[in-house]
Formats: sequence, structure tokens, C-alpha cells
Amino acid sequence: MHALVASLRTSPFFRAAVAAPIVIMFVFSFFTLTAAPDPARIAKAITLGIVNLDEGAPMLPIKVGDQLVSGLSANAPFATRALDTEEAGKSALDAGEVSALLILPAGFTKAVAERGAVPVPITIVTSQHLSAMESQMGAAIPGQLQLGINTALATMAKMFGIQGAPTVQATVETLHTSPNGAASIAPVTATQAIWLAGFVGSLMLFLATRGASAPASAVATLRSILPLASTLVATLVLALTVSSVTGDWGVFLPLWGVAWLGAYAVTLLAMGTFALIGFWAILVILPLAFWQPVLSGAQMPLAGAADWLQWIGGLAPFDALPAAFRAVLIGGGDHGFLAAAAWAVVAGLALIWLGTYAWAMIRPIRSPLAHA
Repeated sequence: MHALVASLRTSPFFRAAVAAPIVIMFVFSFFTLTAAPDPARIAKAITLGIVNLDEGAPMLPIKVGDQLVSGLSANAPFATRALDTEEAGKSALDAGEVSALLILPAGFTKAVAERGAVPVPITIVTSQHLSAMESQMGAAIPGQLQLGINTALATMAKMFGIQGAPTVQATVETLHTSPNGAASIAPVTATQAIWLAGFVGSLMLFLATRGASAPASAVATLRSILPLASTLVATLVLALTVSSVTGDWGVFLPLWGVAWLGAYAVTLLAMGTFALIGFWAILVILPLAFWQPVLSGAQMPLAGAADWLQWIGGLAPFDALPAAFRAVLIGGGDHGFLAAAAWAVVAGLALIWLGTYAWAMIRPIRSPLAHA
């Protein structure tokens, strides 16, 4: 037994078998416990866009809309953002800059002054193309706003001696509607699946080519080209699964295209990191793959995460991949997915070739053609 252990000590697989459980225990416990969700922080990450078009009314000395906006900004559990026009508000919602939209019409104060004779109109716009948590919380905002505004208007009516409580009549619109629940969670699932597959696939390819008796150019070429084929097949399975579960075969081809390009880019980045720093890459790639639902804003807004996760999430456009999936499945913008993917492919290829050639020169003693 002693002789067997001694002979295996030089094997990278033996060292990995010893180190892997330690690394996994640390990574999963540390990153989970130091990034526990904070309800207050998450609530503040939800932003309500407000378009206040209220023109006031001669019979009242104030614009009720202005007072209402001030009260919401000071007391609402979520953040607020003023927007000038309805078009600007919907554009901000489409871009994911706000989580929901409240529109106060020009006749808002005039309707309040009617002493309850006419309903006070407001428009609330939500969307289901945002992060899973934003879409879920956004669905509850219309009811919360209607109740809160009714209470606020009743208080104002008493303050100004208006007899008859004004009642809000809310028109609720949905900018982008998800066809079903599976389509809503598919961007989260697909994004993490791609990152985990990229991590495992690049690790296996690194192990298969590490120390290969071939020129550095041949090894780097294989590390660059093979992921193109493997991700093609893997994302075909992913696209077939998502399309069949959601029941929307019309999105199959664009979904496959986004998944393939995204998976190839992620795998190249992971492969390049392995080629450059060897097994230490696990400490970089595994946490990124594990926390993609948060780092990419797929599960919840990045602003609702712990500070250190926000810092990591700001280093690269992680949000582009789930945004592209949402754009295909639900609607909305793709957050510059093509540009982000092209950048990742170029960076990954550069790391692969740099790392492969560097290790071939650093370790000539093992073999003239050895690679890390």
C-alpha cells in the first residue's frame, strides 16, 4: 500500500482527489454563508420608475402628484427613479433600468379634487422579462401601490378639507409577458448550465491535453477548436430541452444560436484560465459558475447581492447571457450579448495560446513538447 501511494503521489489525479473535497467544502460553505440574501438590500434593488405628468388644478394649491411622489420616494420599501415621459419610462423598463413603472396622468390632481365623483386614474406597467425575483416582486407592486396611494389620497383629502374620499383606478399593463413559468426560469437554468458545463468541459480537456507529446501550436489549436464542436452538440440538447418544456418551438433556432455562442465563449474563457494557471483555475472558475444566478442578475438584481459579489459582477458583462435568453424567450433587450460574447471569445483564445506556449517554454525538462 505504501509503495502504491508513493507511486501515485506524482499523479495530478491523485493530488486532485485529495484536494478536491477540501476545495469544494471551502468554496461552497464560504461563498454561501458570506452571500446570504439580505431582504432589505434586495428590496432596495427593486426600482420603481415614476412618470409624473400631473398638471395640478385651480381649486387646489398644490399638485397632488408631486406630494405623492415625494411620499413614495421617502417611504417606499423600494428605490424610486423619476422619468420625464411615458416613452422614457417604458424604455427604461425595457432596458431593465427600473423594475416597474408608475404613471400619474396630467389630470391627477383634478381627479382628486372631484371629491370622489370620478376615480383617480393611474397606470402601472410591469414586465416579466427581468430577473426572476424582479418579475415576481413586480407582479405584487400594482396591488401595493393601489392600496398605498388610496391611503395617501384619503389622508391628503382630510388635510385639505375635501369631502369624499378619492379612489384610485389603476390600469395595469405588462410590457413583456412570459408565455409560462418554464420560460421565466429558463434563462436562470440555461445560464448556470452553460457555466457549469464550460467549467467541467474545460477541466476535462485540460487534463486530456496536459503533457501531450505534440507541438504547442497543435495543443492550442485543439483546445480552441474542440469546444466549438462539443458546445454545438451540448447546446443543441439544451435548446431542445428548453423548447420542449416551454412548448415554444418558434424560438428553437435563435435559442440554440445564443446558447452555442454563449457556451463557446464561456468554455474558451475557462479553458484559457486552465491553460494559463493550471489547476488553480478551479478556484476562479468554480465560484463564478456557482454564483452565476446572482452575478449575472438572472435570479435577482446584482444590486441586491453582497458588496463583494457586486464587485465581482461588475468586472465583466455577466448579465448579457441571461438577458439574451430572456430576449429570445420573453422579449426586451439583450444587453449587448453579441459584443460581450465576441470579447469573451477573443480573450479566451488569447489566454489559451498564451498559456499553452508559456508552459511549453517553462517546462522543457519534462519533455521538449510538454505543456501545462
